[in-house]
Amino acid sequence: MTRKGIWLFILLSLVLAFPSLLVSSGNYKILNGPKDFYFGHISLVEIKNDGKDPQVWREGKTTPEIADLNVPLGPGDTIRTSDARRCEIQFDNGTIVRLDLDTELKIETIMAQALSSWNKMSNLVLSRGGIYLMYKKYNSREVFQVITMNAAIKLTHKTVAMVSLNDNGMDIQVKYGRAYVLFGPDAGHLQDVEVKKLERVTVYKDHQFARLAYLQDTDFEAWNKSINESFNELHEGKNFLPKPILRYPEAVVNFALKYSMYGEWLWHDLYGYVWRPYMDQYYPWNLWMPYVYGRWTEINGELFWIPRERWGWVPSHLGYWVWDKNKGWLWIPGSVFAPSYAGFYYYYGYYAWHPWTPWPWDLYLLYIHYFGDWPRYWNFYLPYVSLVFPGAYPSAGYWDKPLQTISINQLKKSPKVHLPKELERLRHEILNALKRGDTRILASLEAMPRMLVLVRDKDLNARGIQERVVRLEQLAKRGEIPFSPRQNRLLLTSQNAYEGAVRTFIRNNIVSELREYVVSSYKQRSEPTRPISYQRSIPESIKSLLPAPALRFRDWNPDIRVARDLGVSITYSSRNNEVRCPQLNISSRDVSWPGRWSSSHGEGRFASSGSSGHSSSGSSSGGSSSSSGSSGAHHSGASTGHSSRGAEKN
Repeated sequence: MTRKGIWLFILLSLVLAFPSLLVSSGNYKILNGPKDFYFGHISLVEIKNDGKDPQVWREGKTTPEIADLNVPLGPGDTIRTSDARRCEIQFDNGTIVRLDLDTELKIETIMAQALSSWNKMSNLVLSRGGIYLMYKKYNSREVFQVITMNAAIKLTHKTVAMVSLNDNGMDIQVKYGRAYVLFGPDAGHLQDVEVKKLERVTVYKDHQFARLAYLQDTDFEAWNKSINESFNELHEGKNFLPKPILRYPEAVVNFALKYSMYGEWLWHDLYGYVWRPYMDQYYPWNLWMPYVYGRWTEINGELFWIPRERWGWVPSHLGYWVWDKNKGWLWIPGSVFAPSYAGFYYYYGYYAWHPWTPWPWDLYLLYIHYFGDWPRYWNFYLPYVSLVFPGAYPSAGYWDKPLQTISINQLKKSPKVHLPKELERLRHEILNALKRGDTRILASLEAMPRMLVLVRDKDLNARGIQERVVRLEQLAKRGEIPFSPRQNRLLLTSQNAYEGAVRTFIRNNIVSELREYVVSSYKQRSEPTRPISYQRSIPESIKSLLPAPALRFRDWNPDIRVARDLGVSITYSSRNNEVRCPQLNISSRDVSWPGRWSSSHGEGRFASSGSSGHSSSGSSSGGSSSSSGSSGAHHSGASTGHSSRGAEKN
């Protein structure tokens, strides 16, 4: 057999052994983020604005955020439900978590690098109520656990389980798969038990355990059963799913499977396979567009878009939107997750944005308009966008059709925005189409000003952006846009516009919180018998079971055993999504491979032999919870995941 034949044989063998190589590439990348990580979002919730809606408390924030559909979730976020509402969380690796009534759950870490092994720690901390879990493993390195008041529960791949807290202790029952429970009164007397399919285990407050009969008819399980039974009907259609889509990250693949009823997959000879939402049927005059129907939220200095569309999570964060004259808005799937793909501008008290697309005019393009005897033009380039008005003042001819002339020299400019690899080819295709004078691209360019979404800076935090949006032509006709009649142009700046939008959003939140504080203080003075409280207190019967933050030793992280041998502690930082050892002054960011870290003063090994090391890097700030050994010192449907009762069994 020839060398080529041998390689073909090996490749065929790999394909037969691992058919998944032909489908989804697994997990997406994070724009300017860690390699192994995934986000979550609120995927099912009923909002009534009556004070009983689920809330999201973000680390470092003093007031909660209503848990609307598609609200993003990450480390440090705590989700609380009232005694009147439940909600569902979906993570982009396919895991589903549903919260029962009167439940409090914190996302402590997601894929945080352990210090002494290759393991990545994903921790959920349940302090009240109950949760229903449908877990899918991110990769072989993930250790996924639920931390409770007196136990740590580790789940295996594709396990479905219910974990609940009550006055007696912690209760877990497994519907499918397996779970392992770690418990004990102290670090020297830990034990673990395995919980198999249709088994139930209770760990009592005296740290004893019992195997009990599986409960079939609880209200929470009945609610989950109803959701699972209607999953296919609510979220899956019979639309065609192109095979090339299967090569995208799992979040995109699951979106394509679950939300086909809301749109259709089309072949575009320029963009390839694209998804077209049926919104254009409801908005036949192109009134709908991406990044309009929803709101912004700020997380760790970035603006996340929260779409109101039930299907909006994946198209808002993974991929690019383009406008086609004949087909309307089209979504091109991508493999890099971002808080949003929108370009920001600022002008005279207004923030403006539009969907960031792979079109070269978003990178560097000169598009010439001829009016009369001399050219009037738009300059689209970073960091400025210059819009030129025909005539001395805006008039009915504001959107006059220009001649189709493009500067070839500008097309040769290298892009100033780094594109994912799968879009590099697309960019070259678009450039070639522009050089050919493709009328579809030119029509999209001509419509560029109408794609700008403008809101006053004070309205950037509005819960319904679509109610505050104004269009560029409206401002021009009302005379609210100052411009030079001599130059006949309007200049929008994008330089630092995004950073300015983040600062404005944070400032608006602070002003709102101060206003709310003043109002609540006034009410408290006028009604002294009614104290103002934003946080529901934990029942005393459960609070007595909660260990002090410095005493967590029930943890499946292997670092805990190593730390106990060394006499040091292990903590978790939600804000930085990392594992720390304060005494050795090391954290996840210092670990380049299992058990090692480096510093300007040398190297040390984090091992159970008792050796120690030093690191010059200081520990980062941020909230944390802790664990240790015996030393005592010590952090709308669904677009992803399981789709039905049958999915639970997979």
